[in-house]
Amino acid sequence: MSHLSEAKCAEDDWAGISDWSTRKRRQNRLNQRAYIKVASKTITFDPSEYCPLPSDHLLSLIRYNLYRAVAANSWSLGIDPRLMHSDIPSPFISDDPAISSFCLSLPPSLRPTALQRNIPHHPYIDLFPFPPMRDFLLQFGDSVDEDVLCADFAGENLHSDFGEHTGLIVWGEPWDPHSWEIAEPLWKKWSWVLRGCSEILEATNYWRQRRGEPRLVDIT
Repeated sequence: MSHLSEAKCAEDDWAGISDWSTRKRRQNRLNQRAYIKVASKTITFDPSEYCPLPSDHLLSLIRYNLYRAVAANSWSLGIDPRLMHSDIPSPFISDDPAISSFCLSLPPSLRPTALQRNIPHHPYIDLFPFPPMRDFLLQFGDSVDEDVLCADFAGENLHSDFGEHTGLIVWGEPWDPHSWEIAEPLWKKWSWVLRGCSEILEATNYWRQRRGEPRLVDIT
């Protein structure tokens, strides 16, 4: 049976279970194992398949690189980025030993925190290599408009007098916090969400200094 493809014992079989919570718990367990199976394979993908540049080429290369980085981190976590627009749960809400083992294999920057393992949330939070930010969003997410935050991260809402990109920028490996830069307008608006993320401020100032720009100051 296809619904039992990830089952390891009789307790994994949810067929015929009338209790909703028990059935859902077993289904989630099987889905999480499927996530791990996907993540454990060597996955190659064309970013343009998931983050296509529009025909009018208005999407900047910087924004494209951000989408590609987020998609790459999504795959690394065993999450199909095409599902990000769906109302799906994070696969890390589980005490399954297989999930715990998989988490230990991830780069420290992407490794789920205790809050990520215990607080139900959408997996978009899991994609950013800044554990303090992820924990902040889990603790105080009710005070954050997620749609606005994500749009600002992409530089879609904020504006600059000089016309430069105003969101997040990725210069290297997406799992490495030091590859990321935060544009000044985004920092001024959302620095309180990034409280404790010293790595992104250090990395940002590194890239800014290379361009001869002044350092950003921690205003939290």
